[in-house]
Amino acid sequence: MDATVVTVLAASRYSFEDEKTGRLIEGTKVVYYPHDVEVEPDRLGYQVANAKLPYSDFAHFQSKAFPFDAEIDYAITIKAGNPTFKVKAFKEIG
Repeated sequence: MDATVVTVLAASRYSFEDEKTGRLIEGTKVVYYPHDVEVEPDRLGYQVANAKLPYSDFAHFQSKAFPFDAEIDYAITIKAGNPTFKVKAFKEIG
């Protein structure tokens, strides 16, 4: 499989208590755009995507200068008969 290269635009972490269940919800949200987007007649420009990573992964981004190019490590699983794309990590390149 070829490496998938993206440009990472932003990263933010969150931590809050679910009001209904009292459960702690936390993670790191990463906003990026892929370089290999297919041309579509009804879309212009870049379509950004979001990835959810563990809360502790935010530390990985704190020393980065944004934006930066990275290869993504991901997994594709099947849930209820549908493929699900899950980003596992971003590895800075260049």
